[in-house]
Amino acid sequence: AVFSGSGLKRLVLPRFSTGYTPAGRGMARRGGKDESVLSASINRYLAGEAVDFSCIPVDLSELKPFSQRVLLELRGVPYGEIVTYGELACMAGAPNSQRAVGRILGSNPVPLVIPCHRVVARNGIGGFSCGVEWKEWLLSLESGA
Repeated sequence: AVFSGSGLKRLVLPRFSTGYTPAGRGMARRGGKDESVLSASINRYLAGEAVDFSCIPVDLSELKPFSQRVLLELRGVPYGEIVTYGELACMAGAPNSQRAVGRILGSNPVPLVIPCHRVVARNGIGGFSCGVEWKEWLLSLESGA
């Protein structure tokens, strides 16, 4: 995790592999209040707890205004719920911009904290910046399956 003075700037999930159990892997704590809260929140989330990551400040200052708007709207999609790319485009005030929304989500700098895995294609699962395997696993985790 990378933090600025304003919040979380980057979060990278490890590579997903067959037989890998994400819940068995925790984040190392390297200090700092926000980082400790993030680490504890991710560990609880991966253990199957419904975690609201809105307490983690994010720093999206390097992104364009539309990208910021899309990602901030997405933060409001609750645990266990999904929206389509088109619905998220409408939520961000730009109907018919689902492809642009997809590109923005593909470069989401803070997956999980901004839950891009909760956005699906109208006729399928869609992509995920950390890989479709992660997306499928996260959606399964949140559905209680």
